[in-house]
Amino acid sequence: VWKGLTDELDKLGFNMIALNYDWRRWGDPKMVEEYVAMFKQRIEQEVGSGKPVPIIGHSLGCTVTTYCLSVLGPAWVRRHISKIVLVGMVMQGSPKVTAAFGHTPITIVGNLPFTMPTAIEGIITDTMATWPCLVTTFPQRIGGEILTFAEDDPLIVCPSKKY
Repeated sequence: VWKGLTDELDKLGFNMIALNYDWRRWGDPKMVEEYVAMFKQRIEQEVGSGKPVPIIGHSLGCTVTTYCLSVLGPAWVRRHISKIVLVGMVMQGSPKVTAAFGHTPITIVGNLPFTMPTAIEGIITDTMATWPCLVTTFPQRIGGEILTFAEDDPLIVCPSKKY
């Protein structure tokens, strides 16, 4: 997806800058906070005193982008962002969907037939029983307040040891 897209944007004269993130750490509150600060600084640096810039997000980058923009707020977005293009969002069938729901502002997922705590306690708990690696996609805290799991809950329970 990126190669064709970047080739076409290059032909149109766009100056593209990648704002990479470590997808394995998305959900770590410290990393997310640092990333939002870097995202803000880099966009402001590109805009300078000029006109707002377009942003393209791909896959989990769509969720990262919408999260950053929600934290920075509508006034900041109006001043710095001209367009937002989201390509291949992870919201339909990706194993990263849980982290996406956990980090996406409630206004975006507000039309779901369940709340996050309900999903965590019911739907997702049932899924995790048969798909243990799903736990790696969970944020540590949802909305900064709700613990996904109690801090002393073991991840793996073996006959002689808990991890």
